[in-house]
Amino acid sequence: MTRVVRQSLVKSVLIIDDEFLIANALAHMLRAAGYDADLARDGKEALGMVSSVPYDLVICDVRMPVMDGIEFYAHLKRLRPDLAKRVAFCTGDLDNPRTRDFLQNCGVPFLQKPFRLRGLLDIVDGMLSVGSWQMPHASDLQSMGQPALT
Repeated sequence: MTRVVRQSLVKSVLIIDDEFLIANALAHMLRAAGYDADLARDGKEALGMVSSVPYDLVICDVRMPVMDGIEFYAHLKRLRPDLAKRVAFCTGDLDNPRTRDFLQNCGVPFLQKPFRLRGLLDIVDGMLSVGSWQMPHASDLQSMGQPALT
C-alpha cells in the first residue's frame, strides 16, 4: 500500500478485518470523524503495515483467515509494545472459549459484532484523547449494547 505523508495532528487508525463491507464502513466513519484510516485484510498484512507506518490505534477483528487477531496481537506486543496498548478488538465470536479467554485476559477494549458505530467511535475517541483510556466496567459494556464477559 502506498502511503502519503501524514499531517502531524491527524490521528491514524489501522482497521484489520476480512469483512470488506465492515472494514469500509468503519473507515468511512473514522474519516468523517477526522481520523486517517487504513485497511488490512488480515493480521499478516497488518504486521507489515505497523512495522512501517506509525499508527496511533488499531481496530482488529478476532477471527480472520491467514493470521487471526489473537496471533496478530501476540506479534504486535513484541514488534510495537507501545501500539499494543492502543488496540480495540471487534468480534462476532464470543461463544468461542478461546476468543472469550483472550478478551478476558488481554486487557484491551472490545465490541461484539454487530455493534453500533457510535460505540466504536466513543472507544476510539477515548483511546486517542490525552490521558489513558480504561476498560469499561461490565455494566458500562452492557449499557453500550455489549455483553459482559463472565
